[in-house]
Amino acid sequence: MIEQGRSEYADKGGKELFWNVVYRILIPTILFSLIEYAPKHILRGECLSFHTLLSNTIGGGTYWFTSALVVSELVLLLLLFSRKSNIWFYVVTVLIAAIIGYWLVQIDFHIFGLGRDPWAYRRGLIALGYLVIGGLYWRYESVISKMLNIYFVIALLIVYVFIFVDKSHNARASISLMSINWLGYLASLLGCVVLIQLCKLLKPLSFLTFIGQNSLCFYFLSGGLPMVLSMVEKRFMGVDNWCGCLLVILLSIGLAYVITLLLSRYFPFVFDLRRLKRKYDKQ
Repeated sequence: MIEQGRSEYADKGGKELFWNVVYRILIPTILFSLIEYAPKHILRGECLSFHTLLSNTIGGGTYWFTSALVVSELVLLLLLFSRKSNIWFYVVTVLIAAIIGYWLVQIDFHIFGLGRDPWAYRRGLIALGYLVIGGLYWRYESVISKMLNIYFVIALLIVYVFIFVDKSHNARASISLMSINWLGYLASLLGCVVLIQLCKLLKPLSFLTFIGQNSLCFYFLSGGLPMVLSMVEKRFMGVDNWCGCLLVILLSIGLAYVITLLLSRYFPFVFDLRRLKRKYDKQ
């Protein structure tokens, strides 16, 4: 779309992209935040208040990943309205925005003097760096795939593991974008490349395909389910151990799968309210 540089894309496709961000990311984020708000705070022994409710839901405070993704997508949408057809215009501009986000993190800047970032906007700017690299990978995937044979992927995996063994604290801090350093950024990119190549080597499995197609719902469930199951596990098993940890992981994945299956089959509109409108239009 970018390389075609058609002006009608900014007029029609841009509008469609905007509503996709609203209905498929922003609204589900607020909805799942509302569902999770009270149980999460009660289980943690925290007080319920209207201020924290707004901060966690309308303010995008519960799910930092989708909050940052909304910011990133909207920045990209604004750039598409420039109608530029050269992909490198977007690469350079987006990287500049990512550097600005990195700088804002370094100076600990908070918009309007708030102690947190509305809709994780600083992380959203930084995440633009990942998106532009992903776009370049998509554009030149055939060329890159020829370079990444199995031996090269194994070498990348070794480097990835070495980073965590040697500099585990710094690398892990950057993976979640809680703080930024280039070693962690490199570890994130290596992990993505290795994961993509390993997935290409696997035969299609309906279980993994379903997770991939409904990854947003699995993400929304990735916080609450493990937290509750961990509390139950500690209550019955007492001390932390590998068996209990593995049990929590397996149960979390299993329950997330069942919940996602039920939601996608019977309540698909929670992931896009437009489906509800189309359902009534048909009737």
